[in-house]
Amino acid sequence: MADRRRIVPDNSVMLPAFFDETIKYRGNDFDLNRRTTPLLGAVLSKSVVTFAPEMLIHEFTKKVGEWAWPGRGKLSRTDPDNANLQVRTFLSLPIVYVPAQKLAKLAWNYMTVLRLGSHDAWYLACAVYSDAELWISTDHRDNIVEKSRRVHDKVFTLTEQRFDQV
Repeated sequence: MADRRRIVPDNSVMLPAFFDETIKYRGNDFDLNRRTTPLLGAVLSKSVVTFAPEMLIHEFTKKVGEWAWPGRGKLSRTDPDNANLQVRTFLSLPIVYVPAQKLAKLAWNYMTVLRLGSHDAWYLACAVYSDAELWISTDHRDNIVEKSRRVHDKVFTLTEQRFDQV
């Protein structure tokens, strides 16, 4: 039996797997939710082995909480019942959470040498440590994709690559 594909999806990939999200990309609307459907299906069916730094749980639940219970003057993106349902589903996913202690040195190196933001560095460290593909929604102003590919050749964005065509 062939080895299963190994992936590390960051929070910018996981959120649109559960909530509608459209971004502006090259001047057009880009539906991230549609692009995450094959990835989420692969995670749910266990046709891939999914890894993530422990902080994914914090990032995901923090953002969903902000959307369901927004602060003053902000609009809600989801209702509390849907937020609870989606978080429960997310928490049930078969994700191998890599302990922070195992990633800390690598993440620090990527923050200091590659000058990646903290969160990006932890996801890259997890992908390298797990020998997995790193999936992010789109490249950022800090050039995470180009910087990450200096140390890891399996970095993909939903805006440039379909998950089911890699």
